[in-house]
Amino acid sequence: MDDETILALARGQLPAMQGVDYQIETISRGGSDRQYFRLSPVARPVIFCQYGSQTPENARFARHTDFLAGHGVPVPRILARDLEQGRLWIEDLGAEDLWSFREADWWVIRRPLYEKCLAAVGRIHAITEESLPPESLPPLGPEFNEALYQWEQDYFFDNFVARFSAASPEDAARIRTSEALGALRTTLASRPRCLIHRDFQSQNILIRQGDPVFIDYQGLRFGLAEYDLASLLYDPYVVLYRDQREELTALAEARSRNPHFRAQLLACACQRLMQALGAYGFLGVVKNKPTFLRHIRPALANLREVAVEQGILPILEPLLSPGDSAL
Repeated sequence: MDDETILALARGQLPAMQGVDYQIETISRGGSDRQYFRLSPVARPVIFCQYGSQTPENARFARHTDFLAGHGVPVPRILARDLEQGRLWIEDLGAEDLWSFREADWWVIRRPLYEKCLAAVGRIHAITEESLPPESLPPLGPEFNEALYQWEQDYFFDNFVARFSAASPEDAARIRTSEALGALRTTLASRPRCLIHRDFQSQNILIRQGDPVFIDYQGLRFGLAEYDLASLLYDPYVVLYRDQREELTALAEARSRNPHFRAQLLACACQRLMQALGAYGFLGVVKNKPTFLRHIRPALANLREVAVEQGILPILEPLLSPGDSAL
């Protein structure tokens, strides 16, 4: 879409933009197939989003935004919408996200930001399957059940193990069908569920005037709160030292009513990191976005820490070394 078209569409939706000169910047949003553009004047910057129909969750963003805002969750305001054409105009909250502060002082900046993120996501997790009538909910993604956990594990084997692991095909097949992975799926699927973000990592948390604002929650669905927390605390995009992660884990545990919180967090971390590794392989190879491949080694280190060193899923160890020419 060319700049003139983008401006014409925006001015048709937002009369205040008439007669103002704008610069247009394309924004890359990770593995998304949505297009984002920043329209920047002296004042009132706007984000324009154009999305297609090939990914059903794209169309859920606007209703999810309305729903979450109504429950006190920090989300951006939608300034205008043309849902038939897949177009949204969203307030511009700036380019700083939690990832941007990855090298900032832990005690002065990073830890307080993470604390605020944990408190804010708790507003999502407070919504359980029993707390609201189904008709009050927006359309959600598929719930986390045994079948979805199976899909994530298959995604890991198909897109990471088959492409990058040094493990033999025989070992990979044995582990893939093991009782241990089946038990992980069954255990996670049996736990009480709440609403979750689904991709709660540092690049999906904008920071505006020192406070978090969540984005990319199109995957909103029922699952385990610990899955979101594992996504943040074991995020391969940033470095958290073990003592830092322990501080945040203790904070999250204090807010949780789950007596099995720590065990469930580690089990979710194994599941989430397998999913992430599958995503990096798929996006890096199939979608030809090689920058995602750089996250494989930190994700492997995090998965080794949880699965092997903490003994949650040691059967994965043969899979966690990349082949000589893989990366």
